[in-house]
Amino acid sequence: MDLLVLESADDEPVVKSSSAKLLGSNVTPATDHRKIAVSRRFIGGSGQTSPTKPGMSPTSLTSAGSASVTMLNDVDKDRDILFPFRITHAGLGANLTLYTFSTPEKARRDRELWRDAIMNAKREYSSAATTLKSEPFRLRVLADQAFGYDSSSAPQIPVHTAGTALDRAVREAESRTPVSLTRSNDSTSATSVSTLVDGGAGDGPRQVVNSLINSPVNCGVSFVYADRNEYCMLGLDYGVYLHDKRVGSVWKRCLTLTHVTQIAVIQDMNVAIILAGKTLAYYHLDVLINQATKPDTQKSTVVPKGYKLSEKNVGFFATGIMRDRILLFYKKTDGLSSVFKVLEPVREKGSQQKRSKVLFSRDETLSSTEYFRDVDKFYIPTESYGISLFKSTFAVHTTKGFELLSFDTKSTPLSLPLIAPQALQNVLRISRGFKFSSVDSFKKKIESSKPLGMFRVTSESIILCYAEFALYTDNDGNLNDRNAVFSYLSKAKKVSFQMPHLIIFGDEIIEVRRVDRSGQLRQVITGKHIRCIDSRDGQIKAAMVHPLIRTKQLVVELVENEFAVMDDTSTLSGY
Repeated sequence: MDLLVLESADDEPVVKSSSAKLLGSNVTPATDHRKIAVSRRFIGGSGQTSPTKPGMSPTSLTSAGSASVTMLNDVDKDRDILFPFRITHAGLGANLTLYTFSTPEKARRDRELWRDAIMNAKREYSSAATTLKSEPFRLRVLADQAFGYDSSSAPQIPVHTAGTALDRAVREAESRTPVSLTRSNDSTSATSVSTLVDGGAGDGPRQVVNSLINSPVNCGVSFVYADRNEYCMLGLDYGVYLHDKRVGSVWKRCLTLTHVTQIAVIQDMNVAIILAGKTLAYYHLDVLINQATKPDTQKSTVVPKGYKLSEKNVGFFATGIMRDRILLFYKKTDGLSSVFKVLEPVREKGSQQKRSKVLFSRDETLSSTEYFRDVDKFYIPTESYGISLFKSTFAVHTTKGFELLSFDTKSTPLSLPLIAPQALQNVLRISRGFKFSSVDSFKKKIESSKPLGMFRVTSESIILCYAEFALYTDNDGNLNDRNAVFSYLSKAKKVSFQMPHLIIFGDEIIEVRRVDRSGQLRQVITGKHIRCIDSRDGQIKAAMVHPLIRTKQLVVELVENEFAVMDDTSTLSGY
């Protein structure tokens, strides 16, 4: 039921033409019967389509923008007006339009009955999931009013469902934070002037303030500073914004940069590493926090100083601890090839407590990064999308797949996975969601798929994640025939791993799967314009359209549900 989305229940009525087509639409017969059958199962189960009585069945069950010609030919001349409502199967992407027909008054009532029946079923399912504690993650809202969209480009939002993990998070945020944004000297900030919008779910209108800035949230990071407060930093197309996670704090811009795509914080080194406009630089955290926490009347026009690490063509970077050293990897494009540089931050001698304006207790000190020194450099003769760091090795995600290297074997990377024909035959027999006619066809699928992440599952197994599926290997990279290959419900843009869960981010769905149970689906979160903005273990964050206000962005953090219980009776467990 979590996979069923009611896109709209109040579309304008349409008129059936004499040729059994809808006026103003390109009407073609529905062709994907598998997707239609699945969506019917999620509406009423076992093909049952009427929520209250047999006479209320919709006129047609078709792909979006289509109508069943056979069914429409049976409509009386007095029933030329059709009232559509649209549903989507979030995983399969089946967009279906159903129609009620009668007098306008009765058709509107019928459509409302359908809407209420679907919403009640979804609420009951969400309530049961909450009662059974079957959801591995709950959501915590980090921002729901500060960042928005231009009204002309804001995505359309579906009918909101009360009681879901997303809805509970939004309601909790509304109850604990004031609905206001303070004025700052930021030229893009909003005043406290507000408007009223429908709160949904029968709650009446609620107050909504103007956004600080209309820009997509691209990336984010959370960290605990030396003052022992937790902060969150977000990167947008027009700056870096910071706020204290304590209740009542507001977002303030601490850096004016364009097209910020990545942020990382090394807390022990008092440094924030920021990729903006393909230029990589680092900033001292105390300077950024001072800038964001000053009262507006005390702010100066001095821009926090950054130290450039590379000025042009930086595609991405990653930080991690390898062989007990904090290392920074970043990639530059050289034609169709990738050049990687490895740097190490060097701690500045002495304490920086005098420089910081943040108050400390006696036992607190603040060391800082003086500079980054070169450690290594290597070259990959193809385009690359990302990198996974381990204790002594690293895997580059390339157009050829995963290339496993170490500092000692940079010139001879190992391409993963290593596939033995017999092992692949065994894997295909137990794979979830895969039906290939031959070993060669599956090999081609792997070779043509975009790699997104590589994670250690146990001391003896690793999982390789691609855009549409994931597979297991042993420590040597051999395909593991004791485990399954499993596919996702949607095409992934990014993946994250928090043992034992793999979190898969698509455009309109977040899937949570158990890697120790062959990718069993445990939780689904649906939304619009979903982006993973932080994929670190324990800090997983996403941005999406606010489910109640289409001109606002919602930034949430996935928090592990410590009371979650495994429930194999869930309807999701079959995926």
